[in-house]
Amino acid sequence: MSETEPADYCGYEWPTDCERVDIQTEDPIHQSCCLRKSVKDAQRCVWHVQPGETEHKTVSALAARVSDELAAQTSVFDKLPDGAILSGLEIKDKISLTRKVLRGADLSDANLKRADHSGAFLGRANLSDASLHDADLSDASLHDADLSDADLPGASLKRANLSDAYLRSADLSEASLHDADLSDADFWRADLSEASLKRADLSDADFWRADLSEASLNNADLSEASLNNADLSDANLSDAYLSDASLHDADLSDANLKRADLSDANLSDADLSDANLSDANLSDANLSDANLSDANLSDANLSEASLSDADLTDADLKRADLSDASLQSADLPGADFWRADLSDAYLKRADLSDADFWRADLSEASLHDADLSDADLWRADLTDADLFDADLSEASLNNADLSEASLNNADLSGIYGYQANMTGVDARNATVGTTSSVPLGSSQSSGGSTDDDTPTPKYGVSRDAIERGLVTRHDVTRYYSYPDFEDAVYENADLRGATFTNARLYQTNLTNARINAETTFDNQTGTTIYERDQTLDGWFTETTDTNAEAGAWVHRRLERLQKENALSTESRESHVRKQEAERTHHRRLADWPPPLTDRDALTTALGHWGRWGALTLSGGLTRHGESLRRVVAWSVGVIVGSALLYPWVGGIYSGSRDRLFRFVLAEPCCPGEVLTTMGQSLYFSVITFSTIGYGDLAPRGFGSQILVGVESLLGAVLVALFIFVLGRRTER
Repeated sequence: MSETEPADYCGYEWPTDCERVDIQTEDPIHQSCCLRKSVKDAQRCVWHVQPGETEHKTVSALAARVSDELAAQTSVFDKLPDGAILSGLEIKDKISLTRKVLRGADLSDANLKRADHSGAFLGRANLSDASLHDADLSDASLHDADLSDADLPGASLKRANLSDAYLRSADLSEASLHDADLSDADFWRADLSEASLKRADLSDADFWRADLSEASLNNADLSEASLNNADLSDANLSDAYLSDASLHDADLSDANLKRADLSDANLSDADLSDANLSDANLSDANLSDANLSDANLSDANLSEASLSDADLTDADLKRADLSDASLQSADLPGADFWRADLSDAYLKRADLSDADFWRADLSEASLHDADLSDADLWRADLTDADLFDADLSEASLNNADLSEASLNNADLSGIYGYQANMTGVDARNATVGTTSSVPLGSSQSSGGSTDDDTPTPKYGVSRDAIERGLVTRHDVTRYYSYPDFEDAVYENADLRGATFTNARLYQTNLTNARINAETTFDNQTGTTIYERDQTLDGWFTETTDTNAEAGAWVHRRLERLQKENALSTESRESHVRKQEAERTHHRRLADWPPPLTDRDALTTALGHWGRWGALTLSGGLTRHGESLRRVVAWSVGVIVGSALLYPWVGGIYSGSRDRLFRFVLAEPCCPGEVLTTMGQSLYFSVITFSTIGYGDLAPRGFGSQILVGVESLLGAVLVALFIFVLGRRTER
């Protein structure tokens, strides 16, 4: 007590006599000294005396003094009972502190149930263990107040100022805190379940292990708040601002975070299963090891977010922006990436099995060692993507763009790649198994697309029919064509059992690729797509004059590949198809009639005609050096044909018999003579064809002599061709 104060006055000094306040930090202007009269049996006034020290400190006595001794916030602060001691009192609704100033008051253990303290100024007050059940503290200022272990269920704290308040272990379940200022407040282990915190300012607040389950936090500001290990299950955080907030190991299962801003937030190890994060901003957020299974992330912004080792099983990521995001070793089986942006994303060792990437952008993404088995990549953009050692078995790549992608060591067995663009693909050491026409299932369509959100089947084949399995894959085969592998690299790739039907293989690098008899190419059943479709256009036209020339290149490369893999029958077929494609190529370039006025053009035309003629003759005689049967047939034909002609063009003379074997129309012959003549003629034809010439028979007449010369020449040529074809067959 000051020496100048009367002895019967209280003399309580603020903040000197208040143990909870640091005197060094208190503003000197706001210091005060109580000049109220002391009660009869104590040295302090009724406001500052400890309960139990006097019989005059009752709730009714205090209630009678409120209007006279407690200043309103609009009054001159000349009656401030700073540091008033009301601890343990059963105040309830008997005292109203509406708009009153009670700075630094001690209300610990007080019963304030259903009390009306709206607009009260309770800065630095001690409300620890107080009961404020259903109390009205709306618009109250509780700045830097201590509400630890306080009981506030159902309390109304609308627009209240609780900045820097201490609310550790406080019970605020079902409390109304919307529009309240709770910045820097400490909610350590507090119970805020089902509380209303709409538009509340919770920036920098500490919610460690706090229970916010089913709380309403829409439009709330939680920027830089600490929510580590907090329970936010089923909470409504739509449009909430959580940038830079820390939610490590928090439970956000089933929470509504629609349009929430979680940029730069730390959500590592958080549980976001079944949460709604549609349109949320998670750019640069840390979601490593987070559980996002079945979460809705449609249209969310996850650019540059870290999702390494996160669980996104069956998550909905439609139209999500995952550009530059890190999803290393993330678990994403069955996730829906419909039209999502994954450009430059890091998905090394991620599990993407059975995921839906319909029209997704995976350009330049890193999918090293990723599991994409059974994934649907229909119309996905994988240009320049890194799929080294990735598992794409049974994946659907129909209409996908894999140009310049790296598929080194990738498993491509059973992929569905109709109309896929694999131009410039590097698939060295890749494994490519049997490729089906089209998979059946709910995630597939029968081909074609529109500008709508879902693929539309062509030719009247409904998607429902495919889903129910009413249409077989063979029925749907014709809807897909021309998978593009031009300039792709399949060096050392395992292509055993792969199907390249209708594939564009011009300039495809198949060096040291492994194939077997089950590997299907167009040339085994007919011409290449280049030869069949004259309207086909593309990169190959830059280095070829006709589509048939591109087809010839493909056949030539396949011939070599099949020979390297000891597939002699297939290699022979490729050679024949190559020669036929070249014949077609020269015929298309040969002008008719030849341009007689232009010498260079005439030379070029004659060259094409000459090459076409040589290939036509080669094909007709030996099937381009591959058919012994055809050479033998021609030889027999020449021998028999010549034998039939000899008796009619002059006959054959036998010197030993002095007899001429010939037929004359005017002279009838008996059957025996006909047989004898034909027998001698056939014998003569054989020795003439084989150029043996025993000399016992000789041609008689000019016609027979000409025929002998022609047959001898043809015999020599056909014998040489026979030896040539036999040598080629033996070599293969």
